[in-house]
Amino acid sequence: MYLIREPVVVVGGHVDHGKTTLLDYIRGTTVVDKEAGKITQHIGATEVPVKTISQLCGNLLQKYNIKLTIPGLLFIDTPGHEAFCALRERGCEMADFAILVVDIMQGCQPQTIEMMKHLKEDKVPFVVALTKIDSIKGYNKQLNLTEVLAEVDEAKTQYAQYFSDKFYKLVGQLGEQGFSSDRFDKVKEFTKELLLIPVSSKDGKGVAELLLFISGLAQKYLETNLTVDVKGLGKATVLEVKDEKGFGRTLDVILYDGMISVNDYIKIESKNGTFVTKIKMLLRPKPMQDMRTTKEKFTHEEKVYAAAGIKIIANDVDNVSAGDAIYVVSGDDAKSLETMIKKINKTAERGIIAKVDVEGSAEALIELAKKNDVEIYKVEVGSITKEDIVEAKLFKDHNPKYGAIFAFNSAVSDDVSEYGRKQGVKIFSFAVIYKIFEEYAKWIKNEEEATKAKILSAIVYPVEFKIIPEYIFHQSKPFVCGIEVLDGLLKPDIKLIQDNKIIGTLKRIQDNGKDIKEAKKGMQVAVSIEGTSFDKVDLSKNFYAMIPFEHRKYVKQYLESEFKELINRLDDIYSKMNN
Repeated sequence: MYLIREPVVVVGGHVDHGKTTLLDYIRGTTVVDKEAGKITQHIGATEVPVKTISQLCGNLLQKYNIKLTIPGLLFIDTPGHEAFCALRERGCEMADFAILVVDIMQGCQPQTIEMMKHLKEDKVPFVVALTKIDSIKGYNKQLNLTEVLAEVDEAKTQYAQYFSDKFYKLVGQLGEQGFSSDRFDKVKEFTKELLLIPVSSKDGKGVAELLLFISGLAQKYLETNLTVDVKGLGKATVLEVKDEKGFGRTLDVILYDGMISVNDYIKIESKNGTFVTKIKMLLRPKPMQDMRTTKEKFTHEEKVYAAAGIKIIANDVDNVSAGDAIYVVSGDDAKSLETMIKKINKTAERGIIAKVDVEGSAEALIELAKKNDVEIYKVEVGSITKEDIVEAKLFKDHNPKYGAIFAFNSAVSDDVSEYGRKQGVKIFSFAVIYKIFEEYAKWIKNEEEATKAKILSAIVYPVEFKIIPEYIFHQSKPFVCGIEVLDGLLKPDIKLIQDNKIIGTLKRIQDNGKDIKEAKKGMQVAVSIEGTSFDKVDLSKNFYAMIPFEHRKYVKQYLESEFKELINRLDDIYSKMNN
């Protein structure tokens, strides 16, 4: 049975721009007050029923002639802190639509730009919620949004001038990122211009307009994407993995297609390998409740239809991590998959699966594989099957270079080709045998470079710097000063060490009054440091980056040749801190 499901709407932006506060207003909760430092550090999910949306929108539905046909909206709240880049990326990957939250007073910031990059790469349509319009001097909370915007258009008040200055500065910043944008009530071509919707999460101004346009645009332009077989086999993505009292290890997931039930077998494609397990329990947060809420606000479900945020309790999920894919499988498929996994895990033999047209081709392929130092697991006559794809995917879990299949003069159906693409298995199909190995070598090199680039974009770099005593701009909350980078590469949002102690977090780097993403050796820049103050630091001693333990192997693997002496100094510091 095919129905329209809830659009999955990711909410993202820079830290402290008001993402969770906006959602708190919609659902009438105070999740933000429960987060450490009032900053979101986990992905959350909230279902907002269409009835609630209709109540909040009120007369706007008639004004804009919109009839809501979707069952509601499923919001995903993502952290804005730079350290949570992977969480935001996951949120974008599973989203149908997005709200990019931007503080009107601050405009585009590093994580704003990063979020736009993910949305653009994943082709996710979005609108901009222009928050904190109540922080502009002269704000009149008695006016509704239409009246506020009329005041802006008349340009007779101080508020109107200030609003316009900030608004058009943002329009320019978005233009620099390749987006044409305008105020939502002035946009004529919704597929060509980005909607900017002013919002106050304190009094709710603009929230109705935001919900209305998200719902209307999603159901108008995404109807095909939202049509799902609600009784088909469920597909989900893991948001968070938690240890919870009374349940043990639990999985917070977004079910984006099909149905999932208690006692279903699920295939989990984990970074630590593919395996099969059985669902013991399903918990679903009540409507208008965030998934990060207390256990009492969940309901026990026998089955759940897409789209939904749910908590799964299952056996043997210790190796599951955020971002892993979950697929419901039939009992027979589960048994055959488990048999295949056990067979592969028992043997040390792994490698590339190859299919050829005739037996004679097999010998030539094996000989060429030896010359090119390519490990072949098996060569068979015939076409590639879905079972070959599954087996190659299991091999890939052990070593990424095995995530490929060679097809020499062997037919590859469109169905199998698409299945391979979805499973992340690369098929090399050529009529010239040496071409397979040439393209495979290029692929391996590109994969290694892509992996390296992804790791380097996420890890903390080694750095050493000193404060320039003549340039103390602000003594606390935050401590702002001028510094010189002595060695390494300085990036924002890193913990700092001085005298073998963590003394605070470097939040921002500025050069000539503009935020920059990094500062190299020899550069003199301004930085803001939270968690410390002028009277708590020693200006005569240098500062170092606290590199998380899990990052250090990558630092040595990829950066030791460039920063060897600094890395050795940092190793000595970390050793003293542990002692």
